[in-house]
Amino acid sequence: MSTVPSYINSVKITFEYDVPDKFCHQTNELGKKGTFTYEGPEKFYCFVDNKTKIVQVGMDAEAWDEDKADEQAEWIKTKAGLDLTAVLVEAEKEPLLATLIWMDHDFEENYPCQTWKLDGDDTVHYWKSEPLIPNEAYAQDEIQYDFDKKEWVKPFPWEKPTMSEEQFEETRKSILWHVEQEFEKDPIYKDPAKIELREKMIAHMDELRNLRTKFPMPEWDPWMVPFPKNPRGDILSGNTEEADESNDPDRSKLGE
Repeated sequence: MSTVPSYINSVKITFEYDVPDKFCHQTNELGKKGTFTYEGPEKFYCFVDNKTKIVQVGMDAEAWDEDKADEQAEWIKTKAGLDLTAVLVEAEKEPLLATLIWMDHDFEENYPCQTWKLDGDDTVHYWKSEPLIPNEAYAQDEIQYDFDKKEWVKPFPWEKPTMSEEQFEETRKSILWHVEQEFEKDPIYKDPAKIELREKMIAHMDELRNLRTKFPMPEWDPWMVPFPKNPRGDILSGNTEEADESNDPDRSKLGE
């Protein structure tokens, strides 16, 4: 989120926006909507790549200064350089766009969340803001500006999936193969004194084999499924902590 200079007045604009049927889904067939409040300058300059026409969300936007509007319009061109073009965004006209650019780092845990659990298990395995806040619903880094029409390309693109079903299966099988190799070749699993660890690893391999049965489609999209922790920790990166000691404690408490 960019910072509003002290000499610039901030505005608050509450608006309604479309939300995808589910996080990373590419449709709005359910007609879901969200309500959000933009907080920031009434106008600001953002920067658009001249070749890709994509807005540069990671580049700090500049709050519009009414008292120095003409002067600012000139030096903002210098900041843009040869590869970018500065485009003025008016929050009153484009509150969703203003939110996606100016409030791009807003944290969704600050808003109401939906949690996903398994029957008979109170563990939160996945959570998302509900309704999805703007920067979770839309892919800010894909928003384009039409220089010829001098307008933003709409509708804005939805956030894209981070993992396909094919990638999920490839990852699951790869992890399982490495664990099976470790189990077969590491002498620690043949040590009578390590019978408890051996049983944990057998259970771990079974969980990997049945992961999709435990978290079935369509409720559990591939990017929602948590991969089980190796009982020995992430041995590839040298983490020897037990799995339950390395869990994120905050995730399990959201939504309570």
